[in-house]
Amino acid sequence: MVEVKRTQRKRVRRGPSQKIDVSVAMHFWNALAVLVIGSIGCAYILVQRHEQKIIENMAAAATPAVGPSSAKRMLSSKRPFLWYGTAWKEDKTAGYVEQAIEAGFRFIDTAGQPVHYNEAGVGVGWTRAATKFNLDRSDIFLQSE
Repeated sequence: MVEVKRTQRKRVRRGPSQKIDVSVAMHFWNALAVLVIGSIGCAYILVQRHEQKIIENMAAAATPAVGPSSAKRMLSSKRPFLWYGTAWKEDKTAGYVEQAIEAGFRFIDTAGQPVHYNEAGVGVGWTRAATKFNLDRSDIFLQSE
């Protein structure tokens, strides 16, 4: 027969300030669980509402912005509807404008903001393209501020 020796556990004595009230701890964890689950539930509801609004907005936007009558108006006005923007091209603006006109763009967008646009470059590019392709000033639309 094998003899099993039992060792005595050391008992730790706690003073009155070190005792933990189990009921208070349980209330704390229960309250925390309710708070977290409630927050998750509220977040879920808010996400569902947000998704519903997105779906409603997409459904409203699904109606075509350009209908048959507006497309006819645009084409009959003889104005181009493809624009070439010249922002941030700096010293290369003239060459890019010339290439855009060669590619078929007839609406050039520029603005009086020297930080972002080079209006003089647009003029140089247009002049070169007009000479090269025998274009009149009425063949191009410039937008500027």
